[in-house]
Amino acid sequence: TVTGVQTCALPIYSGIQPLQNISVLARAASDDAGKRAWAAHWIGTGLAAVEARLADVARETGSDGPFALGTTVSAADMFLAPQVFNAGRFGADVSSLGRCRAVFDAVMATPWGKAAAPDAQPDAK
Repeated sequence: TVTGVQTCALPIYSGIQPLQNISVLARAASDDAGKRAWAAHWIGTGLAAVEARLADVARETGSDGPFALGTTVSAADMFLAPQVFNAGRFGADVSSLGRCRAVFDAVMATPWGKAAAPDAQPDAK
């Protein structure tokens, strides 16, 4: 549903992703370790909120599918997957976020997820 997508995607596109922009990281800390720690903190905090929202959506809809809103990939999945990837990139601990990790794994198993993976990009190093 539109409400489910908004419920899951809002904290990502308004609260997590913008804090990883290069200009924001440059203002947050002057060294790489400080930037990583700052980003990891906010990614972890934001994904914890998404984890709670995913549980709410599942409870309200009765859905237990592999994706954020059930058995079909939605925009919520497309917002979530890159942030779970970035959690690893910045060293955020997502070990307690089982639903976020499961959705990430489900998305990355799709042809679209595989094609969008950072290491599948032409400029991957």
